[in-house]
Amino acid sequence: MSPQERVLQETKIIQALIRENEDKIAKLQIELGNADQTVIDVQKKNDRLKRKLNSFQQQIADLEAINNQLADNLEDQVIENGLLKSEVQVKTTENEVLQTALVHRDQLIEQKNEEYANITKKMNTSYYVVGEYKELADLDVVEKEGGILGIGATKEMKEDFDQDQFIQIDRTNYTTIPVFAKKAELATSHPTDSYQWVEDDKGVQWLEITAPQKFWKQSKYLVILTDKEYKFEERA
Repeated sequence: MSPQERVLQETKIIQALIRENEDKIAKLQIELGNADQTVIDVQKKNDRLKRKLNSFQQQIADLEAINNQLADNLEDQVIENGLLKSEVQVKTTENEVLQTALVHRDQLIEQKNEEYANITKKMNTSYYVVGEYKELADLDVVEKEGGILGIGATKEMKEDFDQDQFIQIDRTNYTTIPVFAKKAELATSHPTDSYQWVEDDKGVQWLEITAPQKFWKQSKYLVILTDKEYKFEERA
């Protein structure tokens, strides 16, 4: 039993004894009179029981007050827990929103980096082709312009040239174009102080681009016309 249950049970017992004693007192008073010692003893016993009953009733009141306080505290705790739970849910939602925003930001950064890389790559992409005039003319890369009946005509890149015939390079790290021909000239326009021919006793080995930014400023296409192929020595 709980303390309150035990007190209630004892209170009921005492109340039953008091009623029983009061019945006895009434009966004795009738039979013996108020002056009889037995009546006096029973009356005293009954008074003690009444005092004990009052004490138990006070204990019951105290226990009820404690229970009420505990109930109030429990209700406050439930309310507080509910508020905490709501705060946790709000924080969780805020964190989810923040996480989504961070993911979206990272995606945007990655997209912008990719776009920047593509733009940079496109800006740094150049094209070149090396070959004899007849070969490149057959490939729709160059044509002759100016002159009279072909005399003194200049070899230039066609306006509607075939880009598939060109080799794609990154101009920032590709500054040497292999030529390997007896002679070579440019069919595209590039500043003369932005490149030089590297030659040996057999002809032109390379086109060395000494100032890439200046060299590719007028055109991102380079056409090198050659006259006969470079003869390599056979090694034993």
